Amino acid sequence: MLRVKVYENPEKIGDDDLRLMTSRLPHDCQARANRYKVRGAAVQSLIADSLLLDLVADATGETMLPERTVAASGGKPIFVDRPDLHFNKSHCPNAVVCAISDAPVGVDVEAVPDSLDMELCRHCFSHDEMADILADEMPTVRFAVLWTRKEALLKLEGVGLIDEMAAVADIYPAERYVFATHISAVDRYVYTICTYKCQ
Repeated sequence: MLRVKVYENPEKIGDDDLRLMTSRLPHDCQARANRYKVRGAAVQSLIADSLLLDLVADATGETMLPERTVAASGGKPIFVDRPDLHFNKSHCPNAVVCAISDAPVGVDVEAVPDSLDMELCRHCFSHDEMADILADEMPTVRFAVLWTRKEALLKLEGVGLIDEMAAVADIYPAERYVFATHISAVDRYVYTICTYKCQ
């Protein structure tokens, strides 16, 4: 069971809709959102938790989010009382994505940049990945695809961003994973879901 929900253009949410969404969430979700210094990121966090609540309700019939904590290994959040439910969420100015599954899952969403930051690319991508990006007729989209694949994989593994981003494919061989990528040309974002390949 893998379920995914996407909320596009979070900056366009109305105040009434945001208040209603927030009222459904437990206080810890609201407190987590309030820690963001930028309103847009706080709104994205609230939307992500609201999507998670909807996914939990769809999967289990429960109307409250189970208690969650941060796992010791890498800081990945888990449901303490529902180890059978795995979740991951991500947000950017263009979209918010949340996934829930009965197996570990990682998700990342990124806005397609207007141009490539070559210094960032050289730091985060291998020589072959750079060649792949630069050879593509839409290099900024290809950048977002490869970036979300890396970050979704790292979130699945529970390690988050690492210093050796260019070596992710060497550290975590791709044949162990399944990737599903969605490209939204209209709203200019890309998201990738990463799961383990069945053995």
